[in-house]
Amino acid sequence: MLLYSPVDLMAYLILPSSMPRISTILVILVTLISGTGMMYGGSDWGSRHDFQLKQNISEKWDVLHRYMISKNKDSGYISAGSGDLTLQYNLTNSLYLRAGFRLVKSRRGGGWRTEDRPLFALGHSTTVNGIKISNRSRIEFRKYHFKEDGVRYRHKISIELPWAFTQLELKPYLEEELFYSFDLGDFQSNWLTFGLSFKPTNHLKVKLGHRWISQKSGNGWTYRHQICTAMGFTY
Repeated sequence: MLLYSPVDLMAYLILPSSMPRISTILVILVTLISGTGMMYGGSDWGSRHDFQLKQNISEKWDVLHRYMISKNKDSGYISAGSGDLTLQYNLTNSLYLRAGFRLVKSRRGGGWRTEDRPLFALGHSTTVNGIKISNRSRIEFRKYHFKEDGVRYRHKISIELPWAFTQLELKPYLEEELFYSFDLGDFQSNWLTFGLSFKPTNHLKVKLGHRWISQKSGNGWTYRHQICTAMGFTY
């Protein structure tokens, strides 16, 4: 499992020149995450933290490393984590293809379950009147170590508004991601996320947000809340 949180990794990458901004980021993160318990103390909630490194290796090719940890309200322990390696081919400045592999660990009872997840994606981005819009479609081949394998389709649309607030230039963003199971022949989940993003440095982008998760369960749906942080470092 991961030894460092995304906050630790971010601080390591950009210290010491951005120390004042790091302090501000840490205050925001701690306030946001600790406040989740008061906001959703009577409902199902948790937190998720993503960290991505993107390295440009040529005019057309990029390599991405992504790490994730998540927690739920019932325990201070990590409930799930993943790490993946992805190769991206840039067809144009706004259109790309990706192929990668993700290793997922999830806590169930007193042990951990493993999932191997080869994935393929097509993504596109554009800007309309200063509004950044991106779409990503992904196919995941889910190879379980504990049950029958499956195939899943995920479509994500992200919108970042041009308005900037405070000296950090915080910008509002909205994301929605749909999950379709080919095995079950139906949509199984929907993630609706909104929050603020900013760039402490030219190479680092940070997102702080709230996610409302709808999950199909039997003939109905269950709902839970998640505080999300995401950090992407490009070099």
